[in-house]
Amino acid sequence: MGSPRGKADSLLLLAPITALECVGDRVVAGEGPNLLIYCLKTGGQLVVTQFVPSVLHHYYIHGIRELQSPASAQASETTLAIFGSKGLRVLTLSWGEEAVKLTWLSQLCELHDWIWDLHWIQVPGKASPALALALGHNSVVLYDHLHQQALQEVHCDEVCMIYSACLVGKDWQELVLVAGTVFNQLVIWHPADSTSEKRRVGVERRISGHAGVIFSICYLENKGLLASASDDRSVRVWRVGDLRSPHNLVQCVLVCYGHQSRVWSVKLLDNSIISIGEDSACIVWNYVGEIVQNFKGHKGRSIRAVAIHKTQAWVVTGGADSGIRLWPLKGKRLLDNSLLPLDFSSFTKKGSPKALTLVSPSWLLVMTDLGAVYLYDLTVKQWKFILDDISYQSYSLLTAVELPGGGVVCALGNLEGHVKIFSLGYPQEARDLKLYKGKVHNLSWVPRQPQDAGRDALCCALFASGPEGVILWLDISLGPSGRLNKVEERWRYVLPLCKHRWHTCLTFLPQGDLLVCGDRRGSLLLFPCGEAAAEPSGEERGDRESSSSADSDEDRGASGEGAPIDLLFGIHGKQGVTSVTFHRGYIYSTGRDGSFQQLCVQGRRLRPLWKRKPCKGLDWLAGLSFSPDGNLLVLGFHSTDFVVWSPSTHEKLHVVPCGGGHRSWGYAHSPDTMVFAYIKAGDVLVYEVHEERSCCPAVLKESLHGRELTCVRAEMQCYQLLVTPDPSTQAGLACQLTHLVSHRLDEHWDRQKNKHKVIKMDPETRYMSIVVVTSPQQRPGLVLAAACSDGSVRLFLVDELARKAQLFAESFYHQRCVLKIQTLTYEAGTGTRGVVLCSAATDGSIAFWDITAILDRAPEVLESPGRMQPPCDLGRPCLTVQAHSCGVNSLHIRETRTGQYLVASGSDDGSIHVCLVAVKMPLIPQGPSQEDRKFTPETHVHVVQKFSVVSAHAAHVTGLRVLRPDLLVSASVDQRLTFWSLGSTGLAFVSSRVCHVADVAEMDCWTSRSCQSYRCVLSGQGLEIVQWVG
Repeated sequence: MGSPRGKADSLLLLAPITALECVGDRVVAGEGPNLLIYCLKTGGQLVVTQFVPSVLHHYYIHGIRELQSPASAQASETTLAIFGSKGLRVLTLSWGEEAVKLTWLSQLCELHDWIWDLHWIQVPGKASPALALALGHNSVVLYDHLHQQALQEVHCDEVCMIYSACLVGKDWQELVLVAGTVFNQLVIWHPADSTSEKRRVGVERRISGHAGVIFSICYLENKGLLASASDDRSVRVWRVGDLRSPHNLVQCVLVCYGHQSRVWSVKLLDNSIISIGEDSACIVWNYVGEIVQNFKGHKGRSIRAVAIHKTQAWVVTGGADSGIRLWPLKGKRLLDNSLLPLDFSSFTKKGSPKALTLVSPSWLLVMTDLGAVYLYDLTVKQWKFILDDISYQSYSLLTAVELPGGGVVCALGNLEGHVKIFSLGYPQEARDLKLYKGKVHNLSWVPRQPQDAGRDALCCALFASGPEGVILWLDISLGPSGRLNKVEERWRYVLPLCKHRWHTCLTFLPQGDLLVCGDRRGSLLLFPCGEAAAEPSGEERGDRESSSSADSDEDRGASGEGAPIDLLFGIHGKQGVTSVTFHRGYIYSTGRDGSFQQLCVQGRRLRPLWKRKPCKGLDWLAGLSFSPDGNLLVLGFHSTDFVVWSPSTHEKLHVVPCGGGHRSWGYAHSPDTMVFAYIKAGDVLVYEVHEERSCCPAVLKESLHGRELTCVRAEMQCYQLLVTPDPSTQAGLACQLTHLVSHRLDEHWDRQKNKHKVIKMDPETRYMSIVVVTSPQQRPGLVLAAACSDGSVRLFLVDELARKAQLFAESFYHQRCVLKIQTLTYEAGTGTRGVVLCSAATDGSIAFWDITAILDRAPEVLESPGRMQPPCDLGRPCLTVQAHSCGVNSLHIRETRTGQYLVASGSDDGSIHVCLVAVKMPLIPQGPSQEDRKFTPETHVHVVQKFSVVSAHAAHVTGLRVLRPDLLVSASVDQRLTFWSLGSTGLAFVSSRVCHVADVAEMDCWTSRSCQSYRCVLSGQGLEIVQWVG
């Protein structure tokens, strides 16, 4: 067979966005060497309208410059120069009503140095404009892109590398270069000052002040201002006047500190300054140095590019997470002052405000410590007295609901067990009920689901919590005139025993016979509705409660009438569940543990699907808000601030310094209004925002991972991914991720009785590699093998039904960090198959273990889940191969047709090692049970043949796959994807191509459906799929 030949092409690239430019009503973006074009027409869909691959071949696009003309703003055609690294191309972009057309004016032009800036200028005697290029060693080139030749190159006397450049001027005679040098200075010089005898030009002005490298320079000509962004986390603004006049004095007029890391770029506008940084923040400053807006929505560690759409007042940002976002530069328009004190004391003398609730974005109810209730109309800005009752003083429990059919019903609770219910339109007809012998802990209005047959537009359910965990369900209805019509008790429930025994939130499920309740202990409970409430069997609840961890509270069991049929004890910690909502077929809950969760009901059991936490520091979640278009908003408290956070854009939409969530507060919203009210310092304050929908942030391109994913800490999480058809989505698919099980390495140590006598596992232990052990026998459970940084190889047994993971075997043979792990199965003489585990460590060794006998013990572990069993010892490996001189970063195994195995590995030193391994089966006597099978050290693994390439790559080989017995592919940090043929004489080079993912950490491959090609996916700081045909 001859050596394979083929061609590799990129099918998909998700990389950092490194260049952005607004051209008319379009945004042009550079992603790797590819060009993306988006349309920003008002009312149009924000989707990519054109994709141009490999514009700069293997160079990243770092800059896009439009040829400006007086009519360019209204024209349907423009010229763009695209550059990056040492590459340059020029094209004409034209657009009509339906499509965008590109016409190339030049091929790829490759220069001898890095291009930092590009500027269009006029050249005397030529009709077409030329390009001025600022290069990496402080020189300027006059370049003719049509003929692809350099007309002139001028160097500066300041011979050094530069990290940024800004070219200013209309023609060669006026051209000025401002360069940021390695000496933390800005140097200004004129390329036209050069003579034919000496091509070096002296520096006219030097600007010092930064304490770090200068990454970006911007000049605003109409104000004579120069801005610089630096490694020292600052943005500085200099008054330089006309750059073409060397005698103007330079004055630093502004120093802006607001970024938490390096500042990558700065833009100057007439009324504002915009900067982006490594902290993933885009900050808008005024010319006083104050932060006007702070946009945070990109994942990860950096925003790489920024552009301004001046006519629509958009800021466009591109991040290292491969996302592109639009931000309204003018911000959300506020109605009057967004934070308004209502001056409650000037209106009434009947006490101080104690509790409040927002009925709607227009109506606010306040109750005082003397039992008086007042209504504030936010539309007309007026207070109105409703009622007062001295028996409801001091302890103030107030809640209200607006019914779908019109009318508002309110409820008050006190320390003596009384509940007062009244219609807001007729407070004089209030009804006072004696429900308990003690304190009313909580009151909650719960509307019926639209699918509920018993739902009435003028009826609502009121739930009250009293002593001993008793919850009363009252049905309240209004008459057609808005008067209180009926109050009747529907049912009683009892919460399980615990210290804080009252409900915090409830919701009906659309089935009509189930109710989900959250309590102050942090648990979620499922109750039947009405007559369906019956005592659950021990089998229905016992297994769930027995699996809960031990707690200092009293016995949590509750039986008899009104008991829950299912319980998720402490699912939100010990501080309580704050909200529970039903939306589009799923249950959503939030808690003071800082998480929100999605659940469903299966077989009258609550099943958690996933758990998430929003932005860092948002440790108290108060609720979720679903908009009509399906977007989710998270409400919570970050220290003393109330925060509205958007998971879709990963930004804080609103921040209100209210003092914290322990005070009385209320939230209400409509499609164009958001209202937040709270009590502070004896007054009621209202934060009211009227939003323009057109000013909402938008996502042009969704984000990938913001950071490189290489390993996880010593906590294992297992998930189940369910993919179903969904015609309503763009991809036609819907994905549901369900959390199955988690495991911590220190759990075994924590449960031991004499733990002080046992050395605890290293708290810095990481899982470097995890693989599912494919067992040829029909064994219960799922086995995972993990390579650990503490020098161990560990086997875990996962029981999917019980949702548990248990460590049941390990070995510390390597005595150093284990980087990779793989498995293979071999044919045994008796018709069964065995399993061999391969592990590779930082010393370059690869160990082979026969773990078949260990796997046979898995059923014993599953049958005794409660028994504390120490993990088995894997013993010594069958074979150890010294494949490399340093760490093994990639490992793959493929079985050949002859029953032998190709074991390929890549190392830190750039080498590739391939060995052909054979497994000699031990004698396995037939027996009636697995206990009769005796595996002895006779299992023999030996190397038949081995090959190696010492300098296969210029850096770490982090990805390696044996595609077929005669073809191997490798990927490296040097950003090369290389294909090798494998024959009897060893490895031979076939082809190589540049991959555009930096710091490649992993690679996987699969065969296409036609089996005519292979596809390789590379991940690191981005993701790329490459197809190889051959």
